[in-house]
Amino acid sequence: MPADEEAARLALFEKYEAGREGGVQVEDWEDPNLELYALTDRYGFMHKEKLPPTHPSEKDLDVMRQRALKWKKMLDKWGSVSSSSTMRRRVLKGVPDSVRLEVWSRFLDLKDIRQPGQYEAAYYAARERGQLKDIDQIDKDIARRFREHTLFRERYGQGQQILFRILSAYTMYNTEVGYCQGMDAIAGLMMMYMNEEDAYWAMCRLMSSEKYAMHGLYTSDLRKLHEMCNHHGTIRRKVMPKVNKHLEQVGFEPTLYGTKWFMEGFQERLPFPLVLRIWDVYLYLGESVMHAMAALLLKLFKKQMTKQSFEQLHMFMKELPEHKFENDDVLEQLDGMLQDLSKQKLSSFPRATSLTFLPSREPPVYPEPPEEYLTLRREHRRTVKSLPPGIGLERQSLRSDSSVSEGPTSPGADSIVSAPSIIPFQDAARGGGEVVSPGASVLSSNDTSLQQSPVLEADDDALQAAAESLAEADIMQATTEPLTADAALRGLQVPSVTPPPPLTTDSSRPTELPPLDDDTAENGDADDLSPHDAATPTAQMPNGDVAHEKAQLHASNSDSSLRIRVSAI
Repeated sequence: MPADEEAARLALFEKYEAGREGGVQVEDWEDPNLELYALTDRYGFMHKEKLPPTHPSEKDLDVMRQRALKWKKMLDKWGSVSSSSTMRRRVLKGVPDSVRLEVWSRFLDLKDIRQPGQYEAAYYAARERGQLKDIDQIDKDIARRFREHTLFRERYGQGQQILFRILSAYTMYNTEVGYCQGMDAIAGLMMMYMNEEDAYWAMCRLMSSEKYAMHGLYTSDLRKLHEMCNHHGTIRRKVMPKVNKHLEQVGFEPTLYGTKWFMEGFQERLPFPLVLRIWDVYLYLGESVMHAMAALLLKLFKKQMTKQSFEQLHMFMKELPEHKFENDDVLEQLDGMLQDLSKQKLSSFPRATSLTFLPSREPPVYPEPPEEYLTLRREHRRTVKSLPPGIGLERQSLRSDSSVSEGPTSPGADSIVSAPSIIPFQDAARGGGEVVSPGASVLSSNDTSLQQSPVLEADDDALQAAAESLAEADIMQATTEPLTADAALRGLQVPSVTPPPPLTTDSSRPTELPPLDDDTAENGDADDLSPHDAATPTAQMPNGDVAHEKAQLHASNSDSSLRIRVSAI
């Protein structure tokens, strides 16, 4: 590898390893402290407009308490209920935020894919000999992904650092793909609920499991993306012939909107609470959900779409995140669409075809990094500051023993007997007395000192109290004024520490891919209420400044050769 490429690669790694605390300089527009947003919602997204207040009734609070208890019981007897009709019904009604971390981890079978030490080893391998084209494209995409989210807002901040490490390590785990645009959205979503290493292994599972087979979406020939768009075209013709006829007349092909839908799992094309509900079902049932959801969106808006020109359709698809969806109704209709497509044998590809979307070879096993490097990494993690409120805050765990975890609390780990997150967040910086909304992001360092949580010995009374506390926390934003963004950025941080130097090894070597939300409550079952919709606005308001910044970034990279050249929608 030429020396200049090697130096450029290592320079990018050193920026993310040092971070802002290490003195990395950023552009003014990349500094979140220069823009004051009115409020941050429970998922970590920032808004200029004040979020509308809601006031849940006592009945709604009781529904939330009962839902939390039901999910806790299902987690306790997972093996016997994981494929039951009860599980399907409750997943469609929405997984409560308080247990989503563990539920997603079990859907993904993370405990079966983890390989101790290999995440760190893969990252080190990427640092030492990764492809510059992949690392460079990761750097560009991280700068513009989730710009409205507190976790990723700060350039070279902790969220961006972790996302960079996950994506860089994955380039070495799956060398057939390396990196492709859209993968950052998937890894970022996993980060909002999982710790760093679990988010990495979730990414690996999504790519390599036959149930999801996302690998084929990101290969150089984009073969699964083409097949999904073609299959969506078939569904259009057979299920919605009138809509399809109009779309064909104006030339609105599936690739024009399906690319973003399929490669990013509907992120940034639908309101985030609805995206979470879709992903609950997707992680449970697999890729058939993507086909059904794409078809359902055309069905929901067929009256509008059959009256629009190409340009109007283009704008309509971009404005879907502003639409006020009734999430429970959408999920009910999604279930119906899944059943309809299954009856017509349109819910998935033939197995022989699906197998072609998987990696053709086993991931490599990398040697352990040098001890000096591992020492520096441990030191770096010990000096990490806390993230803004609601991000990286520790969850207390209900455990069957009184010992403190020796390592990172991993969802689905054998040491966790009951739902690890049915106790609400506690704000450690304010003495642990104030509950912080448990909504969006559960992100923590792999350092054990940051991940160990107080241990509670739970009896039935304690469990009931915990579930009630959780339910109230799950909708606290409906009853209290949300934190302002500048308070989120300034207020709840542990004392700063001396930043570590950039990670370097004895190697004297300093270190491009192109851009691109049971029965009904009336019948006595408390599962009827969505865990999100009562407390969360149904649509995320787009941020004009952020959109402008994205446009600038896109324009700045317009001269590069794109792996995927798609419409702005």
